[in-house]
Amino acid sequence: MDRSMFYIERLIIKKSGFHIYDEKFHKGINVIRGDHSVGKTTVLEIIFYVLGGEIKENQWLTPADLCDVVFCQLNINSKTFTLKRDIEKGAIPPIYVRSGNFELG
Repeated sequence: MDRSMFYIERLIIKKSGFHIYDEKFHKGINVIRGDHSVGKTTVLEIIFYVLGGEIKENQWLTPADLCDVVFCQLNINSKTFTLKRDIEKGAIPPIYVRSGNFELG
């Protein structure tokens, strides 16, 4: 049986058409660090959300709850895909998947 592997290459969070978070990740271990209350948990929750997790309406963290959309560029078995999910508190919006990197769309 073949082993499947995926990793996040890039995470983009947008508000009103502007990138408010744009981080490239690398294969292997990535460390998210920073002072208290700077958004480390928010970034992890957004990753959970864009990969299909559900965040209940009253559990959204600020400033993520003020954003519009999140994109996640993934590498799955050496092929690049981009996920897009609108941020809608109190709803479960679909995840849009397309092949290619973020810039192609």
